[in-house]
Order: sequence, then structure tokens, then C-alpha cells
Amino acid sequence: MMPFTVNLIGPSPWGFRISGGRDFKKAITVSKVNAGSKAETACLQPGDIVVEINGLNTGDMLNVEAQNKIKSCTTQLQLLVERPIVFVEIQQQLNMFKGARVLFHVVVLPCEGNNYS
Repeated sequence: MMPFTVNLIGPSPWGFRISGGRDFKKAITVSKVNAGSKAETACLQPGDIVVEINGLNTGDMLNVEAQNKIKSCTTQLQLLVERPIVFVEIQQQLNMFKGARVLFHVVVLPCEGNNYS
């Protein structure tokens, strides 16, 4: 995974939710992006892993710490995120291959025209 920067320009609210954290033994991850929000405009997506919040590593953050860091940013929020590569196995429509197994490799890239570094 290649990390990239997402810059959200305020004012808040940013329009996304997170899950995970040290207390859940999972990486801080975007769990929901509200339609029409600043987060959606910046192409943040559910499943994106938040590596840094305004330059602070999230690896040891509790969920509430990450939430508070995000909420404390009222004019600008910078996130370093990783977008997992998705592997999708298509099982429907395999009848034409009669027992063959087909694996499609789908790479999900950040969307264009937004504020990435």
C-alpha cells in the first residue's frame, strides 16, 4: 500500500467516521463517509487506513484520542492514509469456464482532481 495525503479545508465538520484504535487492536480506519461532505469531496473512502492525523502517527492512539485529534481541527485537517488493494474473486458468471477458477486483480487508486500529496 502506498500512503497518500488527504487535505480537508474547513470549517469542520469533515463528514466521516472512524473505527479501530489501540483499544480495539485494529488500525484507525475510515468506517463511513457522508455523501456531499468535505471528506467525500477529498475522495476519502470507507476502508481507508488513517496512518497520521496532522502529522501524528495513529499507531498507538486510542479511538477516542483519534476522534479528539480530528474534532480539534476546525480549519484544516491533514490525513495520511493507505488505501488497501482489493482482490476480488468473481464466482458468478464462471459457468462458461466449467470448473476453471478466475481471479481478477483490482487496484483501487485515489480519485483524480483532489488535494493529494
